[in-house]
Amino acid sequence: MRRNTVRLSVFDVAVVATRHDRNRTTKPVPLRSRSFRSGTKRGHGRRTESNIHIESSETRFSPEGTRRIMSGMSHHERERLATAYAATRYIIRPHSSTGGVEQILRAGALHPALDATLAARGHREWAFLTAWNPGSQWRSGEENRRAQERMVAQLVAGGWGAAPALGEADDGSWCEQSLFVPGLPREEAGRFGRAYGKVAVLVGRTGGQAELLFCEEARASPAP
Repeated sequence: MRRNTVRLSVFDVAVVATRHDRNRTTKPVPLRSRSFRSGTKRGHGRRTESNIHIESSETRFSPEGTRRIMSGMSHHERERLATAYAATRYIIRPHSSTGGVEQILRAGALHPALDATLAARGHREWAFLTAWNPGSQWRSGEENRRAQERMVAQLVAGGWGAAPALGEADDGSWCEQSLFVPGLPREEAGRFGRAYGKVAVLVGRTGGQAELLFCEEARASPAP
């Protein structure tokens, strides 16, 4: 039997999702980069708590789907996800909150220049988020744009600034418009990830490595 092979975004993990829904057929296609403006205001200082109300109903994805995916994810599948994240560039567009220069992040790597810039602005944590393709389902450009705008609005409502960013495969096979959020605690990053149907998000602390945060585990495991 001939098997079709597709390249998947690391933010979606569609191969895991389809295992839980044999009757759904997805046909991912590579996405092209589009110009993007965050429309956010730069945040000041550092926050430790948030009363953000994160709506996910308009994404047509229930966070319960993330829990089902996570509960059935094997160790091997997690390793594959980590490998995919390692083969991804996390590009922060030039923005005042990150020193006005483009920054490229890597999972598992240190980023001392970014750390210094964030620390000077009172930030100790950060998160790299996207609202694109929730629930491991590829969406149209318009749907993704609306979802991203909702995420930006929710961040702004909570007092968080965001820099426009891009998640892109090293081989150029896919990309997703994203947001870099200085100061956002990992618990909040996990909440946003769950609300927008993400299995994992990239987070970091100044002085530490960028790391993969599984959103459901963030619910039960507070930061040390």
